[in-house]
Amino acid sequence: MLDTHILLWFLENDSKLSDQVREVIINPENLILVFCGIILQF
Repeated sequence: MLDTHILLWFLENDSKLSDQVREVIINPENLILVFCGIILQF
């Protein structure tokens, strides 16, 4: 499961993301899940 920051760094081609992580993300043999949660504070 990817953290939202990792997904954004991947989509923006950010240098904070290592080549190793990029390879894991683009490997079609891997199932990539992204947590999309919203916390509402009242």
